[in-house]
Amino acid sequence: MLLVASIFTASDYLLQGVAEEKDSLVVEIVVSSVSPFELLAGKVLGLGALGLLQIVIWLVSAYALSGGAYEMLGVSFSFTGRPEVMVLSLVYFILGFAMYAALMGAASALGTTQQESQKSASIFSLIAAVPLFLSSGLMQNPNATLYRVLSWFPLTAPTTMLIRLPMSEVP
Repeated sequence: MLLVASIFTASDYLLQGVAEEKDSLVVEIVVSSVSPFELLAGKVLGLGALGLLQIVIWLVSAYALSGGAYEMLGVSFSFTGRPEVMVLSLVYFILGFAMYAALMGAASALGTTQQESQKSASIFSLIAAVPLFLSSGLMQNPNATLYRVLSWFPLTAPTTMLIRLPMSEVP
């Protein structure tokens, strides 16, 4: 859930940043120095690193503030026994973030104001949130047909797979 929240948070920062630059006409000055592709790629890479740093800070803070309480209670993270889950989660985070950041950047470039950009980008957030709405069933039966299909659709795959991977062996 932390990865999904980070994807949405960092993508929203990108959306706001592009829309704000477009409103203040700063982008016209910046594009005279770099290409639009380089500008968007730099924003995506920078905010992707920020998203990963945010997750690391959350996990370290949770561990430090809990004082190891989850170990005393016998609670364990489901990916600690399977390192491939951590690796695949990182891959899905990076690819999912890159896809949503590019979509949010494109949506913000289409709008004339920040409000219009947010309205046009909200469709991507709603599509990505579909697996979250279905998460109770997804956690009970992660290999059901509906969830496998959601794993194949590019806009729902990152969210679905980030929930499915720790729950079971995904074929």
